[in-house]
Amino acid sequence: LNEDPLLTGELFLKAGEPDKAVDLLEKAWEAGSDSAMDLAPTFLYAEALRASGRFREAIAKYDLLTGGAGGILGEESKGSRRSGEFSAAGRFYYDAFFGEALCFMALGEYENAVRVLSVLYPLLGDTSPLWKKALFFRGKANLLAASGVKPDREKLEKAIRLFEELVRRFPHGTGIEEPEGSGVDLTERALWRLGEARRSAARGPEDLAEAASAFRTLSDRLARAGSRRTPGQNDLLARCWWNLGEIAFSLKKWAEAQEYYRKAGRFFRASPMSVWAYYQLGRCAAESGKKSEAEAFFRHGKDLLKSFSGPRIADCLPGGADAKRYWEDRFRLRLDRLRLEKSR
Repeated sequence: LNEDPLLTGELFLKAGEPDKAVDLLEKAWEAGSDSAMDLAPTFLYAEALRASGRFREAIAKYDLLTGGAGGILGEESKGSRRSGEFSAAGRFYYDAFFGEALCFMALGEYENAVRVLSVLYPLLGDTSPLWKKALFFRGKANLLAASGVKPDREKLEKAIRLFEELVRRFPHGTGIEEPEGSGVDLTERALWRLGEARRSAARGPEDLAEAASAFRTLSDRLARAGSRRTPGQNDLLARCWWNLGEIAFSLKKWAEAQEYYRKAGRFFRASPMSVWAYYQLGRCAAESGKKSEAEAFFRHGKDLLKSFSGPRIADCLPGGADAKRYWEDRFRLRLDRLRLEKSR
């Protein structure tokens, strides 16, 4: 009888129905024991809570496995770590640490995620899938912890080193998708984040060139995949080209920026990002002195804006809750400026 809620709850969890899984796994957990051979209910209950978005409750359950609130693994866990073997107890121990880190990431508590992953990382063998994921998420947590009005350079540099290590160790891929089911390999995601981190840390043109190098390496890799690309890879490729356009624009390389914005815009056709692409194309044309071309881009972007709902625009573009009005005003101001310049 004790196994029924556990097995059924696990099936619901694997089927993507965590709310149903939570109720069943809570029953299994309440009926369980504290022995290292009976840790599955605790771990799966924590996993279901995390999948349901109940991150604080999940952290409390993960803590029971990692020692943060009771340490029910005790000596068996330590023995597993000493031998370096992934025993049943060790697997729950390591996976619980990782699950707890993901909860902190979801809560925006990146410093806590860094702390947890820094404890986990040295315990793992460097060929295990979890080690690869821990390496990536240490980089991601440092990168996100560094963000702000004044980026934390020490954390950015740490993130850069971690992403570089993953790319160097697994240049052809890790065999792990991030996120799961996206078709995007962890190495590809690390290259993307490496470009972001280098761009955030950039102090001048040379640093921006380093950021562009990461985005270009990734875009070349994805472009070679051709029709084999997954939707997730297509989105990543478009965002690479977009970032290359933004870097070229910041360096006043208008023609180069325009080419990248065109490439990105072709992938963003069904997204409000296409509106932003036309806005940037118009800015490139205006900066190049091609006022008629700039006007055509701005008009097209303004018309395209009408085809998207306000909430969808707010989800994709800067401007807050009233993003549609924000972008209408931006296009209007650009067109008014062009008309004024023409009348002089």
